[in-house]
Amino acid sequence: MYSSGASASSRVRRSSSSSSYTPTSKARNSRMPTSGARNSASRNTNDPTRFSYAGSALSAAASMAPSSAAKRMSSFFKTPKKQMGFKDTRNLMDREVQASMQRKIFDFLVASNYSMVSEKLVRSPTRSDFARMFEFIFLQLDPQYTFQGKIEEEMPRIMRNLGYPVPLKPSTMQTIGAAHTMPHLLGAITWLIDAINFAEKISPQDLLLSSEDDGGQRRSLAYGYTIRCYKKLGDVPGYAADVSIFRSDSDRLLEILEENDEVVATTEELDAREDAAQEEMAEIKGRAVDSEKLEVEFAVAKDDYIKVQQYQNELQETVETVEGKKNVCSATLADLERKVAEVKMDNAAKELQISAQKMDGETARQLRAQKEELNTQLEQLKSEMARIDSDIYELRKMAYKEGMAMRERYGDFLRNFGNVQRHFDMKDDSFESAMQQYSPNEPNFTHFLQEIKEHIASVDKEVSAMIGQFAEDDAKVLEDIKKINEQNDALKEEFSKLRLNIEVKKHGQMLKREDWADELHKVKLELDVAQNELSALHAARNTKVTGHEQLAEMKKLVQNRKIAIREARNEVAHEASAKLERIFEEWDHIKECRAQLREDERALRAAIKRFTAPFD
Repeated sequence: MYSSGASASSRVRRSSSSSSYTPTSKARNSRMPTSGARNSASRNTNDPTRFSYAGSALSAAASMAPSSAAKRMSSFFKTPKKQMGFKDTRNLMDREVQASMQRKIFDFLVASNYSMVSEKLVRSPTRSDFARMFEFIFLQLDPQYTFQGKIEEEMPRIMRNLGYPVPLKPSTMQTIGAAHTMPHLLGAITWLIDAINFAEKISPQDLLLSSEDDGGQRRSLAYGYTIRCYKKLGDVPGYAADVSIFRSDSDRLLEILEENDEVVATTEELDAREDAAQEEMAEIKGRAVDSEKLEVEFAVAKDDYIKVQQYQNELQETVETVEGKKNVCSATLADLERKVAEVKMDNAAKELQISAQKMDGETARQLRAQKEELNTQLEQLKSEMARIDSDIYELRKMAYKEGMAMRERYGDFLRNFGNVQRHFDMKDDSFESAMQQYSPNEPNFTHFLQEIKEHIASVDKEVSAMIGQFAEDDAKVLEDIKKINEQNDALKEEFSKLRLNIEVKKHGQMLKREDWADELHKVKLELDVAQNELSALHAARNTKVTGHEQLAEMKKLVQNRKIAIREARNEVAHEASAKLERIFEEWDHIKECRAQLREDERALRAAIKRFTAPFD
């Protein structure tokens, strides 16, 4: 669809913008540059100044080489043609072409698990939907790329760096979703999808080693040279680059290419000589093989002649032996014919004698009656045998049904028994496996049944012991609850006493305040006893402070005790309720298990009784 010059330019641009394609076998998560300056590198590839320096470096490297080497290098470093000279041959305005591109994009999005895919999204997307769709598709090629600009700027730059030969105009990017611009955008995305599919099917090693007469060595060397120059160009700060930094790599590449050409020429000459020697050797071997074949054929013919002579002698001996056996068989046949004639004559005489004998009617009737009686008895015996066979078949059918039912009940019993043991943490894997090995239809199951009864009895004893332990624990819990209630009552009484003391102290303080007011009034009136009253006032004030401090301490103590009592009461109530609930649940489950065990035991006894009744 595109011209060869454009494809070559796209390959050069892709190789220049991807610095992570090194000729190694290491796994890569991305098919795009993965260096630290990934985004900046992809943006700088659009800079014409940077490409001009890179082109000057490559041209300088070629100018420093001899003319023959420069001719060889011209096949590696072709100057990309300008994109403006490319003519798109695709008929993007055709409805069928647009439908095929939309279908291709839709299938790719569905195969890549795009979350918001729909035919309307592909046919007429909005600007934001198109930006998300393009970002998702490009991330399939480079999952580590970060979109930072607008879609109008990012998409043309990315497609130009990837080598898309058709430039995307700014007017096209400004009218995303319009009917006259979507064909061009669909063509660009279709080209990107083709590039992704192509990149998934090949590897850098395939690119390096494909379609080369020397196994890809020349292309590999050129590729490594390009990567080293590109890395050195990326390490140079700014846009200025010295051509001398590429001199060592260029000289090394030219030396390797010249040595490679000499090696190739010598190898071709040696290959030609080797081919001639191989042809002569094949001719000599062919002649030797022909003589060897003749010798082998002569030896085989000689052996065949000897074998034919031996076979002729053996055949002569066999003919003589057969003739002797033939004579013996002829004599034996004549003797047998004579004996047969004698037997026939004797048989005819006996038949004549039998026909001469006579039988009376009574004897014939008796024989006929005995024959009929024997036939009647035989019919009776046959009918009796048929009835017995039918009864046996019915009994076997009933026994099979009973056996199936017994096996099902035995399986239910094993499951219930295992559940009971697991519930009480008394699981015995050895006995349970032994029970699973037995079947209730086996003849010796009655002997094993006694062991099951003994084991169930021991389990019943352990369960009873656990129930007794639960009852003791329940009694202890009830006793603890009773003690806690008594302590709670005592704390309540103490709390009421403290409250009464506080009320009394409050009343005393109130009275004291009134007395203090009276005393103060008296002190003011009686100046002569002011000193004594002042001392009493200081003492009263000290008593008041002490009372306030005691009151605060008592309040704090009462508050702490209230909190402790409330927490203890809640904790005890929660623990007691949880324990009682668990005990009642376990007690109900134990009763259900005991009832189920008794039911299973009765059913098992009845089944065993029914099973053993025919044998008794």
